[in-house]
Amino acid sequence: MLWIIYLFLFIFAGIISWQKILPQRNPIETILIGSLWGMILSCIFPFFLSFIFNFYTGVILSAILCLITIVIVGWWSRKEWTEILYKLKGSIKKEKKSLVILLAAFFVIVIPYMFLVSRTLFINQNGWYSTGFISAYGDVPFHLMYISSFVWGDNFPPQNPDFAGTQSDYPFLPNIISASLISLGADLIKGYMVPIFVLSIIIVALLIYVPWRITKNTGATVLVPIIFLLSGGWGFWWFFQTNGLKIFAFGNKIGNVIINNATNINELGINLMNVMTSSLLPQRGVLFGLPIFLSVILLWFNLTRRSIIASSLLVASLPLLHPHTFITLFIVLPFFLITQIIRKNFSYGWIWFFIIIAFAVLPIFIFLYPNIDNSPIKFIHFTNSWMKKRDNFIWYWFKNLGIFLPLLIFALFSKKISKDIKIWYLPFIPLFFIANFILFSPWDFDNHKLFNSWCLVSSFLVAFIIVIMFQNRNLFVKIFALICLLSVIISGGVDVIRFWHSSHEGYQLFSPQDQEIAEFLKTNMPPHSVFLSSTSHLSPLVLSGRKRFLGYLGWLFAHGINYNERLNDAALIYKGGEQSKLLIKKWGITHILIGSQEQNEFSINLPFFEENYEKIYDKNNYEVFVVK
Repeated sequence: MLWIIYLFLFIFAGIISWQKILPQRNPIETILIGSLWGMILSCIFPFFLSFIFNFYTGVILSAILCLITIVIVGWWSRKEWTEILYKLKGSIKKEKKSLVILLAAFFVIVIPYMFLVSRTLFINQNGWYSTGFISAYGDVPFHLMYISSFVWGDNFPPQNPDFAGTQSDYPFLPNIISASLISLGADLIKGYMVPIFVLSIIIVALLIYVPWRITKNTGATVLVPIIFLLSGGWGFWWFFQTNGLKIFAFGNKIGNVIINNATNINELGINLMNVMTSSLLPQRGVLFGLPIFLSVILLWFNLTRRSIIASSLLVASLPLLHPHTFITLFIVLPFFLITQIIRKNFSYGWIWFFIIIAFAVLPIFIFLYPNIDNSPIKFIHFTNSWMKKRDNFIWYWFKNLGIFLPLLIFALFSKKISKDIKIWYLPFIPLFFIANFILFSPWDFDNHKLFNSWCLVSSFLVAFIIVIMFQNRNLFVKIFALICLLSVIISGGVDVIRFWHSSHEGYQLFSPQDQEIAEFLKTNMPPHSVFLSSTSHLSPLVLSGRKRFLGYLGWLFAHGINYNERLNDAALIYKGGEQSKLLIKKWGITHILIGSQEQNEFSINLPFFEENYEKIYDKNNYEVFVVK
């Protein structure tokens, strides 16, 4: 159970070090952001140490550094913690009623949420690695590939395991913590899932704590995570027209349009998918990006020079954790600084903020993108209203946001919401328009990550205005408030319920036979082997830690990689002959895998490989040849 101790060491080290970074804050805030800081450190320490030592040694040294931090900082601040515990006790006593409500809300939300999270990756009754969600069908194998490459493929400095010989420009840091746990004895499932559980708990806690500190309204605080997690637009109108009350119906149509979801109907211009089904359940980077975003906006709300500098440490980690959150914050920041200058509240702590960001981020950018022409800057391009096709701008966003948008506008003009909250919110308004007209990745849909951040902060005001209506003495206003709340969450609620229903059986990823050959390759093949295989994202090589000459085309396209030459050469190699030998040598391919996936994708000259190369594996319809 060394891996469990390792994880708790980092969480504890994060809490006590955060207390020294930003003292005199609310103890609950210190515990929550400190735990997040510990999870960030658990990715950063092993990553940088693995450039000097092998990965396992880097993990052990990270644990030692973590323990030293706990001992030194813990002893240094031992008297402070007595004061902190006293403050925590006083805070609980002073705000007991609100805390009881918020704690109850936390458990009501986190219990079903954790059940859904638990279905991200599991072993089904037939021994298959499986996921419960169709949106995770591509994401889970992708992250397993990176994790395996760190643990069993000696992938430092990180290369792209799916495009051998090229430097990885993917923000791979979230997978380091899982790789660390596996290297210390956790199995693949536990190593993958435990960090997700920890970060998901932190996310739900911050989704309650941050609105509470900003709005100072218990009712709005309870509604914010509900509105955000069940976010959805007007898609329920078409969903129920098509399927009636049969929530689990599948394949029904309006005209030629199949309506299987309420927040993802591309043909009707409904693209802003529910945040849980599109991001929080399938993806890993957002599990760091979202809580960092929440922590930073809280630190910027209660602004001091020290909180500005503390926020820079969180922001500086984002390029290798979740770049879209980094982009989001830097879109918002200039407008935030303008409001600070206008209010004569500008702090010179911002100079230190930019110095820290520059020293942390520029070396990473130069290391990942030594050629500026190959950097993510080339992906930035303009568009007209995100993914809008035929609709006008207002109707497009009403379909995607529903009554959420009019409620937000109403809240901005309401005299019952404090001026401070509105001024705090103003810098986020440009984020909505910039995300509509500037795209930051090859795949247009990726801008939904910026809209999710905008929806989150907007939920603070929408929740507040709904609570204000609920508090109105007029019964009709209360009923209207209830209708508004239901209309805001019903589309997302439908999709989340459908996800919950489909998660029971799930979607099969890797069979026991896939796992068996992956284990053979991990044990018997050199870590830096390069395999030619199918381009399937479910190739057993994903689990082996070995690099592929050419992997899944969908992943490569999403990261802006031109794979056409390799795809043509892969087909030529499988055809055999002298040209095949020349191409194998040209690309440095060491092994060739032939199985059902390869036979379905390529025309394969199997006798050529049997006559010219040594076969080292022949089992379960898989054959492996050594070609170098």
